[in-house]
Amino acid sequence: MPRSKVQRRRQTRGAGSQSKWVLVAVDGVLPEEYSEFYNGIWAGDAIAAAKKVYRRMKWAESITVASCDNHNEVHHFDSSAFSLSADHKRSQDHRRSCMSKLDVALAGYVS
Repeated sequence: MPRSKVQRRRQTRGAGSQSKWVLVAVDGVLPEEYSEFYNGIWAGDAIAAAKKVYRRMKWAESITVASCDNHNEVHHFDSSAFSLSADHKRSQDHRRSCMSKLDVALAGYVS
């Protein structure tokens, strides 16, 4: 049976494989004052590393990260490239809980 793309990726990289990334720049400025990222960022890939930075610095317009293993591997991300599904899911859950509270309140009022 042929393997899916995800299965092949897991097989080659190893499930849960993490590599170390360095924060190169935030909004084009060297991140000297960001001590929490001083020792690097452990993430599965460049996108995950940039998302970790973006989640802590919502104001960042652009984030540049580089691989510790391969210094030629540099990735630049614009904040519009991030689809933070966790934040989206949180807002969906909040909306659902508000709607269920409204339904309960309306049911009590109508009865």
